[in-house]
Amino acid sequence: MLWAVYESALCVALCVGLLTLFRETVTRRPRLSGELAADACGVYIVHLPLVVTAQYCLAGRGLSAVGAWAVVCVLVVPAAFLLAAGLRGLPGVRRVL
Repeated sequence: MLWAVYESALCVALCVGLLTLFRETVTRRPRLSGELAADACGVYIVHLPLVVTAQYCLAGRGLSAVGAWAVVCVLVVPAAFLLAAGLRGLPGVRRVL
C-alpha cells in the first residue's frame, strides 16, 4: 500500500514539476505552434467525422489494424488542422472556435 501511495505522489509531483519547469523555461512560442494551438479546439470538434470517414474508406482494403491506424493518423491529423484553420477564417466562426 505504501508503494502505491509513493507512486501516485511521485506521478503527481512529476506532472506538476514538469509543467512548472516548461512554463518557466520555454517562454517564446514559434508562429506555427501558436497557429496550431489556436486551431486545437476546432480540431477537437472536426476530427471525429474525418476519422470515421477515413476508417470507412479503408475498411476492406486488407490493412492490419496498425496499418489502418497509421494511415488514418497520417491523413487525418493534417487534414483536421487544415479544416479547422479554414473554418476559423469564416466570419463569426472564429468567435466559436
